[in-house]
Amino acid sequence: MGTILSYKPETKGKGKPSYTVHLPFVLSPGRTIKKEEAERTFRCSGYQFKLLGDRKHYILKIFGFSTEEEAKKGFNKARASLFWFGINNFVGIDVSADLKGVNLASSPVAISDKEKELYKDKGWDFIEGNFIGTNPTILPEHKKIVGFYPGSVTVTGDFNFSVFKASIIDAFSKNNAGEPLGDKKLRLAFEVFLSSHFELGYKPKFILGITTLEILIEEEQVSKPALNLISKFLEGIKESEVGFKKNKKVAKDLASLRGGLRGLRKKSIKQRIEKLVGENIIGDERVLDPLGFAKKISSLYQYRSNLLHLGVLDPNLKKDDNERLLVQSNDLLQKANSSILKNLFLKAAE
Repeated sequence: MGTILSYKPETKGKGKPSYTVHLPFVLSPGRTIKKEEAERTFRCSGYQFKLLGDRKHYILKIFGFSTEEEAKKGFNKARASLFWFGINNFVGIDVSADLKGVNLASSPVAISDKEKELYKDKGWDFIEGNFIGTNPTILPEHKKIVGFYPGSVTVTGDFNFSVFKASIIDAFSKNNAGEPLGDKKLRLAFEVFLSSHFELGYKPKFILGITTLEILIEEEQVSKPALNLISKFLEGIKESEVGFKKNKKVAKDLASLRGGLRGLRKKSIKQRIEKLVGENIIGDERVLDPLGFAKKISSLYQYRSNLLHLGVLDPNLKKDDNERLLVQSNDLLQKANSSILKNLFLKAAE
């Protein structure tokens, strides 16, 4: 947990039972949210939102849940809404899915004379629990809860708060905003794509961009005539293996060939990427030729192996040309993944 540098009361500590979502998150390096308003608050779907940026993590608080179960649903919607902000603004979002509980004391803990000044405004004489402020937590507002923080942040300007607010409202107001994170495959794609913004180097960005597409593609078999032809080749290899049982080298080669042919029963990753992009890029005003764009994105897959094994996209190009190609390829991948994920998010949240 690290050294506790600060702590403060986090709840009202009175009134009828109500619950608050406490959701810390971190933006990718160099990206911050301007503090353009004294109180960064807004309302959406009947709940009060507040953005805090004076600690190690940004914290999005959402007030007004009647039950803990309702607050947990709100947590899922809020986390999905932060992802929506990230994919719309090309910014990495690090937000934990691991919801932690409050450490409730078995009996109220009296506040010492030395600490009474800290709780004067609240009028508290005792504390009922605590939590680590950098963890996502559901807070019982009606109980006297203290938050412990291991550090603080210095906030500089980048995103206007109005941009952040608009994205959160846009996503959270959808009834099924939490559904996109219920799909494990889609959730992983969000996490990988958003993590790419934490990378400063173009090479890891490229690998993460291609990986995002690989996560999202669907398994698909080749046509029936192609399947029949592959089956005939496999039968031929099986017959040949009988005659080469004692020749280990040839037997190993035939087994490898058999494995390769089995893989051909599915459409290539490049084909499936082209289909994924083509189906999800339509309607994006930034793309004038969706089919041409889909082919261009799928062609980038050929560079993945080169980059992993040779350290460059194209070994036939000069160093400067490779660097330009890497920058251009990353721009294309960012545009493609952003559009695809936005489209899939909206479909899942319908």
